[in-house]
Parts: sequence; structure tokens; C-alpha cells
Amino acid sequence: MKGKKFFSDLIWQGFSQTLLFCLMVIMLFSPNLHGQIKRDDDEQNNLEAALKVVDFLEQAASYHQKTGKFQGKKAEFTEKELSAFFQEVLLNEVPAFKRITLKLFPGNRVEGWVVLNFKGMDIPSYMKEELNLYFSAVAELNQRKIRLNFESLFLEGQKIQLAAVNALIEMVAKSRDLEVKRLDSWYDLPAGILNLSTKSGQIIVK
Repeated sequence: MKGKKFFSDLIWQGFSQTLLFCLMVIMLFSPNLHGQIKRDDDEQNNLEAALKVVDFLEQAASYHQKTGKFQGKKAEFTEKELSAFFQEVLLNEVPAFKRITLKLFPGNRVEGWVVLNFKGMDIPSYMKEELNLYFSAVAELNQRKIRLNFESLFLEGQKIQLAAVNALIEMVAKSRDLEVKRLDSWYDLPAGILNLSTKSGQIIVK
């Protein structure tokens, strides 16, 4: 399907990598859950919106690869389209992932709500069937690199300390032979993308 390889190629870049590490930490104590989840029939409903983002990123990457230059175009995507994009990314990588909703504000501010659902899966008794992760952050950019400066992280209404999450991320990454990154690490922007900015309800990609 168009865009599927691109979703895979993007998975370790920037914001999606940060979210993946968050979800890996949550699932750390349930290593046997992988592959047990059954998808809802309507999981493809957001694909058309997601592919609007993919199409622009593919064009930018292709132009940059061929010319070594940035194409000089910009695109505006709604927070619904951006949410749909990351929905597809995370559906492909996290078995228990259910939904992500992003809210965008001026000044590169973002708030997110991530839902994990373990219905029908053999989970420990201390785990809830559905978990909610909330966060607020400011995206910082410097010379085509981006990081999320987290202002708050909440799991089921309980505030999570960034230092504790980073320590767990390091443990998970080492156990899976992955490069160790922090939630607030810097990441390269996708190929061909020069800058990002936000306004109320929208992201501007150049």
C-alpha cells in the first residue's frame, strides 16, 4: 500500500521515536503482549488524511535526494491530519496502540493524548485494560534538528518524572539493542524538510 514503506522509514525519526519509547516503557513489564492484539476493522479510516502528510514528505525527500536542495514549498496540515499520520506510524509498531490525538498551538506547542488498549490480551492483574498517556511539550528546532521539551507527562492522571522515564527508556533500549535516546534528545528532521512551525490547530512544514 502506498506510503507504508515511508511510514516504516520514518518510525525512528523525531516525534514518532519519542512516542514509541514512551509506549515501550509502559509495556516494559508485559513483554509477551506483542502480536496478541486484534485490530478493529476501521483502523484504515484515517489513512487518506495520513497520506496527505506522507505525499508531501515523499516529494520533499525525493527532490532533496535528486538535487541536494530544498524544494522551497510549504504545506499546512491540520492537527487531525497530523494525528492520523502518527496513528498509522504507531499502529504499525505497537500492538496495543489504539489512538493518538494531537492538539497544536502557536509557538510550537503540542499536547497529546495516547490510548493503549489491552482488551482480550493476557495481562498482569495490576494493569488496567486501557491506559491513557497525556503530555504537553514545546518543539524546539535548531539547524534542522528537533526535540520535544516536555512540560508535563501523565499516565492515568499520575504525573511522571522525566528523569524516571529516561532511566526506563535506557533500560528498555539496552535490552532490545537499540540506540539509547532520551525523551528530550535531538533528532534530525525528515529528509528534505527545512523547518516546522505551528499555529492554532495546524502545522506548517517547509
